[in-house]
Amino acid sequence: MKTVKEISELTGISIRALRYYDEIRLLIPTERSEAGYRLYDDKALEKLRAILFLKELDIPLDTIKHVVNTENSDYAAVLKDYRKTLVQKIGRLQGLLRVVDDMDLETAEISFEAFNIRDAESVAETLVNSAEISKFDREEAISEMQELVRHNMVDGKVGVELLQIYGSKENYLSAVEESALHPEVNTALQEELKDIYFAFRDSAGELMKTQELVKRLEDNTKKMYRTANARYILLKVAEDYLAKGNTVQVLDNVYGKGVTDTIGKAIYAYYGV
Repeated sequence: MKTVKEISELTGISIRALRYYDEIRLLIPTERSEAGYRLYDDKALEKLRAILFLKELDIPLDTIKHVVNTENSDYAAVLKDYRKTLVQKIGRLQGLLRVVDDMDLETAEISFEAFNIRDAESVAETLVNSAEISKFDREEAISEMQELVRHNMVDGKVGVELLQIYGSKENYLSAVEESALHPEVNTALQEELKDIYFAFRDSAGELMKTQELVKRLEDNTKKMYRTANARYILLKVAEDYLAKGNTVQVLDNVYGKGVTDTIGKAIYAYYGV
């Protein structure tokens, strides 16, 4: 039998930690001396080595407690499952890192001031002017568009989502103007998007292929929406596809049955969801 002090010296773990492990029933002493001191046998020491190994891999204590206190634990299986968790975390962190890296932090404005009626008027006018509408119908079209934009962007939750995507209303307004000035870019990106969806159809759900296609989809989305935060948009797309939203049947009819399900799952895997 070894005392707490001897175990601490042997493994490098603090006496305080050993006491805590006893309190949470992670590592219970084999027995106590007549004076009440904790004592550990070789089997307890073996369990402690397992705990330290798993803790070094940053596995949560609750998981470690379940593993080491389960008879004949399969540590290889535990690590295989934990690897999946790490891959998910990496995907999530890489997605967030790409958003930050793609932001122009030197010059881009980051502000969370809400959209106002003047912003709605500006967006409506830009959208109508970029459309093929005769000058006789333009005034009525602008009035209708202003009401629609105001309802969604100023009074509705769309304005909140736009701030999450763009980081400021100035960035969004700039993106709208840029899009209106270069319709040919939007047309080319729409054609590229079609190619990506057909490629998803032909991927047969193969992981490496679908992850590369999500990367293409991410790049396309950044350019189309003129934002660094394609992650937010694509996660919303995936959520809609996997929930069998209104567009799923239409898209599956165009690009192939089940393609939206493949895309949704691939986006979730890419971003570690």
